[in-house]
Amino acid sequence: MESAIKQRDFYPPEIEVISENSSRESEIQTILGKLSDYKKTNIQSLQDSLASDRRAAIRLRLASDKDITEATACQLIEDNHFIVLSTLAANPALSSASQLKIAQLKHHKTLGALASNTSLIPELKTKFLTSDIVGVRALLASNSSIDDSMQKTLLQDSSITVRMELAKNTRLAESVQEVLCKDSVDDVRISLAENPSLKGDVFNCLLNDDFYEVVRCAEKNPLLSKEQQEDIFYNKGSSSSLTFNPSLTAELQEKIADSYDAWALELLENPSLTDEMQIKLLNDDRLCNKSALAENPAISEKIEMVLVDHWDDELRATYASRNGLTLFAMRKLARDCSEDVRLELASSIQIPESIQMILAEDKCLDIQMDLRANENLCSNARNRLIELGVIKSL
Repeated sequence: MESAIKQRDFYPPEIEVISENSSRESEIQTILGKLSDYKKTNIQSLQDSLASDRRAAIRLRLASDKDITEATACQLIEDNHFIVLSTLAANPALSSASQLKIAQLKHHKTLGALASNTSLIPELKTKFLTSDIVGVRALLASNSSIDDSMQKTLLQDSSITVRMELAKNTRLAESVQEVLCKDSVDDVRISLAENPSLKGDVFNCLLNDDFYEVVRCAEKNPLLSKEQQEDIFYNKGSSSSLTFNPSLTAELQEKIADSYDAWALELLENPSLTDEMQIKLLNDDRLCNKSALAENPAISEKIEMVLVDHWDDELRATYASRNGLTLFAMRKLARDCSEDVRLELASSIQIPESIQMILAEDKCLDIQMDLRANENLCSNARNRLIELGVIKSL
C-alpha cells in the first residue's frame, strides 16, 4: 500500500536544518526586517540583494514573501537549493509566468509544491490532473482551490495516496464527501474523518463506520456537537477518543476527569481545557506524569503561575522547554532549584538578554555551557561568560 504524501515532504523543514549556511534566527530576522522598512521605495533592489545572498535561510524567507516581485521570482527559479525553489513554487503570490516556468522543471518535490499552490492557474491544474507523478496528483488533490469537477476526477484515481489527500481537502463538495465516506480503503475514510469541514450526513456516516479507527478519528473531529459528544459518552460507553477532541465541553471534561485514570491522563493534552480543569488535573494524585499539561497550548497566565511553582521537577523542566513563555515565568525558572529546569531554559533560543544574564551567573557549569551553545546568545551574556572563563577569548 502506498504511504500518504505529507505536505511537509514538499515544504521546507525548520530553518536550522535546511542549510549549513543558515544564520542565527535573530540575524535572519534583522536582515529580513529591512523588507518592511524599504518595501515602498526600494523593494526591488533589496530583493535582488537578498535573492543572491549565500545563506539559504535568507533566500528561503524571500521565496515565501507575499510581496515578491516577478524579477526576484525569476532569479530564485535559478536557485540550486531545491527547498528554496519548492518554497517559491508554493507561494500564492507567484505570477502565472513564473508558475509556467517552474512547471517545466523536473524536480518532483518542486512540482508537488507548485501543485499545492492555492493560486495555481487553471492551465497547470489541468496538466497536473493527469501527471505521471503520484505526489503531484496527491498535492493537487489537497489543494483547496480545485473545483468540483476536478475533485470528481481525482475521486476516480487508482492511487490510494491521491484519494487520501483528496479526503483531507477542506473545500470538498458534499457529493465527493459522500463517495469518499464509502471508499473501500480504511485509510481514505480515516483521512476524511479528520477533515474539519465535513457535512452532517457524511459525518454521521463516519461516526457509525464499521472500522473502529475511522470512528475514533470522527470522534476527535472538532465538528462533533455537544449532543453527539454526550451520546458517545453516555450511550456508547466510549470516552477515550473524546479526550482529544478540541471542542470537548466543560461538563464532559469534568466527567472524563473523574473516570478512568488513563482517560484523565489523555485529557492533559486537550487544547480546550478550562483553567479549572487544568488545576484539577494538576492536583490529581492519580496522575503520576503530568508533563503533557506543560506542553498544552491552552495554558493561561493564571495556570503558568501555578506551573512554575509546582513541586514536580519534570513538569517544570518540560514547561521551561516550551516556546512563548512569559518574562515572569522565565525569571522564576532561571532561578529554579532544579538544575534540569535551568538547563532546559538555557537551551531555549527564545530567552531574552535579561534571562541570559541571570543564567550566565549560574553556579552550575553545565548550565553555563548550554547557554554558551545557545545560537541566540547575546553579546553581553557572551562577554560575561568570557569573563567567567566559560568561553575562551580569541
